[in-house]
Amino acid sequence: MIDDAVLAELRAQLEAAIEELRAEQARAVDAATLFELTLEGKHPIRAVHGLGAAWNFTAGPAYVWKGPGSIDEINALGEPVVVFADYLDLDTLRKIIVTRVRGYVLGKGSVIDPSYWWLVDENRAAVTCAPEAVASVRPGETVIVDGVRGVVYLDPDPQTLANYERLRQIGPPRRDPLFWEALRRMAGAIMGNHRLRKQEPPFDFPEQDRLIAIAKRARAGEPISPEDDQWMQEQLRQGMPSVEEIQMRTLGKTYDTSGKLTSSGKRAPGRGRDREGRGGRGRGGDSKEANRGRSQPKDDKERSGAARGSAAERRAARQREIEAERARRKGESPPEPDDAPPEPDDDFDPLAGMMG
Repeated sequence: MIDDAVLAELRAQLEAAIEELRAEQARAVDAATLFELTLEGKHPIRAVHGLGAAWNFTAGPAYVWKGPGSIDEINALGEPVVVFADYLDLDTLRKIIVTRVRGYVLGKGSVIDPSYWWLVDENRAAVTCAPEAVASVRPGETVIVDGVRGVVYLDPDPQTLANYERLRQIGPPRRDPLFWEALRRMAGAIMGNHRLRKQEPPFDFPEQDRLIAIAKRARAGEPISPEDDQWMQEQLRQGMPSVEEIQMRTLGKTYDTSGKLTSSGKRAPGRGRDREGRGGRGRGGDSKEANRGRSQPKDDKERSGAARGSAAERRAARQREIEAERARRKGESPPEPDDAPPEPDDDFDPLAGMMG
């Protein structure tokens, strides 16, 4: 028969070994996963995973978005709610009174979506990329939004609610500002390419897990693999014009791969003849004066020609006055004006030279 003292010692050693094993497992996971070890596995509850936006968690009644009219309805509610919607753009989010909402659950969006970063900065518990939660939630039912792990609990049991209430009192784990800054910069660059391509939110990004992993390695000072570096360059180049397109836009032209002019516009100055055979301004083309004259409208030509003619007439009239004054002083007859009609010639035969 085992002595009670020996049995107690064996039990203590076994419990110590179990605690050491638990501690070793806990050291191998991050703070967010510790919540999962604490909360899950005890009760079969409805949980939907998505992308955590705001580093926070909350619980409250669900409100299912109905359309633009929901803005006034939410703002008039007495109790703050958790808003479930397929997607909410920035303009809509800014119209909702912040204190009327406990959290957000969106079906669409991604880490490169502008609404995602609005939720991050607002720090209201939020989960995006959770279409199953939006589709299956029942209006008014109690829900939990865990923005730390990116999980939405639908109609949780009382024990899970109590666990999250305790976690709310403790507060979420500290967020790494350097990691979030690195992720924001990378995501912002890719988001800018979507805007260059004239795309409108929501911005879908199936490879966001890879981007997040790269941001974590960059934050830790780990080297980026050549494959990830090449992938990032490809993401950043999307929507950017090529060097040839930039050069053609600078010249005011756009050519396709065959060299054919595809867009209209002013042709850039060039040497020789252009693609359609017309002379350019450089060597082999028309003179600068000819190009200037050809480009002027007809009315402008007539006005400029009349102005030049009137100026010449004034100069000729002034010259005639000077010559007449000189002749008067010398006592001579003034010269006839150049535009005076010729004196008739009695011997002039208009048919002379026409008869054989």
